[in-house]
Parts: sequence; C-alpha cells; structure tokens
Amino acid sequence: METIANATFLGPVGNLKEEKTKTGKPMLSFTLKTVKEINGQKVALYHTIVAYSASAEAMRKYLHDGKVVFVDCDISKSISPEERYQFVVKRFSFL
Repeated sequence: METIANATFLGPVGNLKEEKTKTGKPMLSFTLKTVKEINGQKVALYHTIVAYSASAEAMRKYLHDGKVVFVDCDISKSISPEERYQFVVKRFSFL
C-alpha cells in the first residue's frame, strides 16, 4: 500500500470486525459515521476505517458500537491492478 494523503474523522463507530492479517498481526475494521450537508440536506456518510497492531488491540478493547472516536488516518492506495483505497488509523482518541 502506498500512502497518498491523510484524513481526519470524528464520529460514532459501528460494525466492528476483528481479524488477523496474513502475517498474523491484529486488525480491526469498523465504520465511522459523519454527517455532511449536501444541497441543504444533511446526509449520513459511512467510512470504513482499518487499524493494525497496537492500535487495533487498544481500539478493540475500548470501542463498542455508538462510541465516538477521533481518528487521524493515512489514505492508502493498493498497488495491485485494481485500485482500492483504505483509511488506515495513524492516531486516535476516545471521546
């Protein structure tokens, strides 16, 4: 994965899913809800966020559906033929 930019999110989490990478590292994926105003209407946006290693372990221990979290993420792009983007947790704070 190649880092191309960064993004910061604040919102409630949901759909927490614990996994392991191919090399056995802890991985946690979840959705984070944000609200954006589009044409005068508020629209809910759901972003898929991924945390690895120590971040994944700490988040797994303290996060639950609906808990608000601040995350600073790297936006990474796969170098495979099918371009895929991923928000990878760099820093986080529980609120």
